Amino acid sequence: MTWHALIVEDDPAWRELLSEMLEDLGARITTAESYESAMAAIQRGPYDLALLDLSLESEDHENRDGMRVLARFREQWPDAAAVLITGYGTVDVAVQALTTYGARDFIRKETFDRRRFLETIRRVVHTRPTPTIIGERQANEASANDTTPAVGGRVLVVEDNPAWQSIFRELFEDLGCDVLISVSYAEARGWLQREPFDLVVTDLKLVSSVSPWENRDGFHLLRVAREKNVPAIVVSGLATPEEIDRAFEEFGVFGFFDKEGLQRESFLRLARTALQQGQSQGTATARSTQGPNPLDTLTERQLEVLRLLAQGKTNKEIAAELIVTTNTVKKHVLAIFDKLGVNSRAAAVAVALQHGLDVETQDE
Repeated sequence: MTWHALIVEDDPAWRELLSEMLEDLGARITTAESYESAMAAIQRGPYDLALLDLSLESEDHENRDGMRVLARFREQWPDAAAVLITGYGTVDVAVQALTTYGARDFIRKETFDRRRFLETIRRVVHTRPTPTIIGERQANEASANDTTPAVGGRVLVVEDNPAWQSIFRELFEDLGCDVLISVSYAEARGWLQREPFDLVVTDLKLVSSVSPWENRDGFHLLRVAREKNVPAIVVSGLATPEEIDRAFEEFGVFGFFDKEGLQRESFLRLARTALQQGQSQGTATARSTQGPNPLDTLTERQLEVLRLLAQGKTNKEIAAELIVTTNTVKKHVLAIFDKLGVNSRAAAVAVALQHGLDVETQDE
């Protein structure tokens, strides 16, 4: 039995991110990007949950259309849960949303955390008798069945916007990557000097005390990345055609995306290829690991399963190859999660690759 969620968000990247997370919990999604479309979408209920952005005008930080939508939603569907999510909220706004308008929770984008978000969603809708609102162990079992290709590796994300930091962390954790966030050229330059990375993702405009609004410090970082033979992808919302040409021709960037039209699958497809190139060039993944190898805690059978996971096989395919049931495979996968301290197939494969697991087919 599915449940129905309304997402009202004017930022397409956030709208896609929130939709995918709720779909993973079994929700059927209706989206709206403006006050007008939200008011029309409310009529297409019933709903079990609404996720509402506070400001529905990207250029107007004082916009509070989300409150008006919240009031109408609560009037139309009083038994449904509503959660306000915003990058511009204050304590006063949060109190008003929770007390006057009956929101169940208030989430700030600048401190967004996937696990806490999912826990919030489970909590606010837990009274509904649906098996798709899953608990922690069921969430792990869902991850055990996930087949998102993981490549692992270390990624340096240079971005000063907290909302975009959260989006990039989510995207690269889906690929099983270790993500380090930096906000300025100076900070990122230091990380590239001290540590190896497989990929750099940067905006062109970064935090700068000298020129906070008009700088293009990202170009300096692209130069350093090229000198260190690290692939780089630019994601920017302010670039001119001349700047795009410069990024490709002078600095040899691997890809360039406009924030306004960023498509998740296109970005991930290019990021996978860039990471594989970075790894083949002997960057971060060539570093030696210190301390005990967590793979040593796995049984031979669990190593077999992990190796097949790394090859992108589904539970059904693994069961057929090992001549066991899919339930047995799932138990092995959950045991691997527990021993490696992870909660997704992608993260398990990332740990395996970082600690030298041979993913080639093993001879009997």
